[in-house]
Amino acid sequence: MPETSTASALLLTLAALTAGCTASRLYTAAERGDLAAVRAEVEGGAAVNEVSGAQDAVPMARAALNGHLEIVSYLLDHGGDPNFFKSNDYSPLGAAASKGHLEVARVLLERGADPNRPCYGGLPLAQAAIAGHEDVVRLLLERGADVNGSQRSTFSGTALGAAAYEGHEAIVRLLLERGADPSIRGTPDAAMAGWKTPLELAQVKQFSSITKILKQAEARTLSTAPAAAGPSAARAVLSDVDHPGYHRAPRTKDFALVVGIEKYSKLPDAPFAERDADAVKAHLLALGIPERNIVMLKGGAATRGSLQGYLEEWLPKNAGPASTIFFYYSGHGAPDPKSGEAFLVPWDGDAAFLQSTAYPLNKLYKALGSLTANQVIVVLDSCFSGAGGRSVLAKGARPLVTRVEAGALPPSVALLAAAKGDEITGTIDGQGHGIFTYYLLKGLNEGAASTASLFNYLKPKVQDEAHRQNREQHPTRTGRDAAF
Repeated sequence: MPETSTASALLLTLAALTAGCTASRLYTAAERGDLAAVRAEVEGGAAVNEVSGAQDAVPMARAALNGHLEIVSYLLDHGGDPNFFKSNDYSPLGAAASKGHLEVARVLLERGADPNRPCYGGLPLAQAAIAGHEDVVRLLLERGADVNGSQRSTFSGTALGAAAYEGHEAIVRLLLERGADPSIRGTPDAAMAGWKTPLELAQVKQFSSITKILKQAEARTLSTAPAAAGPSAARAVLSDVDHPGYHRAPRTKDFALVVGIEKYSKLPDAPFAERDADAVKAHLLALGIPERNIVMLKGGAATRGSLQGYLEEWLPKNAGPASTIFFYYSGHGAPDPKSGEAFLVPWDGDAAFLQSTAYPLNKLYKALGSLTANQVIVVLDSCFSGAGGRSVLAKGARPLVTRVEAGALPPSVALLAAAKGDEITGTIDGQGHGIFTYYLLKGLNEGAASTASLFNYLKPKVQDEAHRQNREQHPTRTGRDAAF
């Protein structure tokens, strides 16, 4: 080999060894909580997101596991990816959840950690549940964790099964309250023969009070299960808009908050609302928004508190002057019978107490309009007449027509809404979606590139479909024309 080639090879080898040592030093400093050493390594060129060769883990995950909040924050500020991890180790969020480090988990979620990203040991919600960290469980649910999510790994099963197996009664109650399905089988123990329901797991451990709670939950599930031919059974329906037919370049400065609420804690169902939200998220990903920049709130995770937190804290922290912000809502709306004010109704909303349990549309527009974003696109598949469809009214009150005034929209906001104020929304049962959302997504698949062009595409189609159902539904467009 020529002398110059030999020298180059030696230099490359030395560089690789040095990089490995640097990563290992950063890992060690992060693990022991030495912020000064972490700063020195990062300033010296250590790769924040590299895997340590010796420990087969990443620095941020190890810092999160040990509760070192300042180091996690520092690494995030210097390019750390909150979703990066080695396949056989914890993710940063999973690590924090497993040890009950609430503030570390909160910071990671605020900076884009995906609460539904699988990692070693199970999903973060299951890790928090099996370890008995109720405050972390509550936080994860508020930030979009799938209450029925499961993962085949070291832990296989749902958070409910984990909590039942370990005897964490308060967490069992919380998960059931947020819509956990007591029929999903799993096992938190690799040595256990066969997968078991949460009830069977509680019976194995002889937790009598949890067994009683889960028996009651199973009985309620059986008594309220929809008929196989009913509209709610169409979760198995495959729609031609569920999967985008396009794929755009990454848009790392854009963010989205997607809300879908089908089954409410105190109110009638809003059929297909969660299917709508799932399909919208798929299209946002296809538009180029990274998954870490999309927050999904479904079912029991879509509480008033979580909605307010993401609108008034998370989005303002992340939106920038070059950002496009998407807000999508599918679920019930409601009018205040006295004032005529329109509200979005979260999972825990009560039509009789809208001021304290729901989220006003005017407040929504104000929060989104105050962002430093280039443009904000709001899409509402809901209605506010109180006369049916995706709208509710306090028991005994008479329906009151409410209208959203165009003048209430800030200049940066573009609004697409499913119906006029005196109308109700409808669904296409054969597609498993709201009519409005179905044609909205179909328009995107067919190349609509702005709110104006999309509205021009979907409006006549929604009207025609409503006519076939012997009613009226006129979508509306308000505010600026915004580009997708």
